[in-house]
Amino acid sequence: FWNRSHVDISAPISAPLTAPPGQVQDVPTPTSLWLQADQINQAVGSSIPQWPDSSMADVNVNQSIASLQPRLVTTDTGHKAAQFDGIGSFLQGETTTGATVTIVAAFRDQGSSSFCCSGLYFAKPSFTGLSTRNVTAEDDDDDNPWTEMQVYPSIDWPGSSETNTYNVFNRTVVATLIYNTSNSVLYVDGCLADVQPAHAATTTFFQVGTRNNELQRFFKGQLHELMIYNRSLSTTDRLTVESYLQEKWINSSKPARCHTVNVGTRISQQYAIARFVQAIQSRTMWPIKFNGMAFVANRPPYADYRDWGSCNWWQNTRLPYGAMLPAGDVETFETILKYYDNMLPF
Repeated sequence: FWNRSHVDISAPISAPLTAPPGQVQDVPTPTSLWLQADQINQAVGSSIPQWPDSSMADVNVNQSIASLQPRLVTTDTGHKAAQFDGIGSFLQGETTTGATVTIVAAFRDQGSSSFCCSGLYFAKPSFTGLSTRNVTAEDDDDDNPWTEMQVYPSIDWPGSSETNTYNVFNRTVVATLIYNTSNSVLYVDGCLADVQPAHAATTTFFQVGTRNNELQRFFKGQLHELMIYNRSLSTTDRLTVESYLQEKWINSSKPARCHTVNVGTRISQQYAIARFVQAIQSRTMWPIKFNGMAFVANRPPYADYRDWGSCNWWQNTRLPYGAMLPAGDVETFETILKYYDNMLPF
């Protein structure tokens, strides 16, 4: 069987490069904005009317309306963070960047609700920034509904199409977003997460915690540190900054392993997995059941239940068998033939 499976299922898996552990003085100083939660000199639990900027620009980042101010909190790991409520809290200010910008943030999204773009950092007049999007998975087709919260960081500009699938819900991560003349590139914990077309990120005004105050596009979570550079960071500088943030806020200089899988390889992997799943359950007295066959996604107590099973049996059962003959898998196809042959009255 596997002699006919000439597909590449050994996609390269590589750990991201990490810069040597560095102190703050080794980190390139942000040119346009540098917000650090541990530099907010006020009582934990209080509202934040102004966040001091440590960058070269010395920006005034504030919120004059008390009801819209984020709060200073201490996380379960003992780190300080600005807590945004996902409803109306945000900060804003003015800074200047050209079309090429690097945004680096250490944050934890705790369930931002927007399906497209909850603004962690948003810049005008380019309408660009770093956002998160909620792609929560739900199953309400039976008596045992479930919900899995999924939140992905995203490259945000008008018309952008997100392809990143790094779920960062309720965990502290470091995200780097580079807008340059070649493309827009997103890294999550040092791993390449998404690449989109180039888009100018020119900035004169910015907001933190919201995307232009648009309804339901507020960030819900904790922001530890935000760094804005008026240039595209080199690989060495990016790794240095990411390593610094990971050591400072996540207590680790070892990001998750990165899966560098191209589209063709990923399709080959899925094809090989599908054939394997079919093969290991095809040599029984009964044909393979549809919707995952023995490997279903439903949770107990309905793990083996499928809607439309009896009334549309062949409509669904034919699907796993449709690709077997073109692949030359005659021995796995024999089960369905014997099943029908046994039903014949002669």
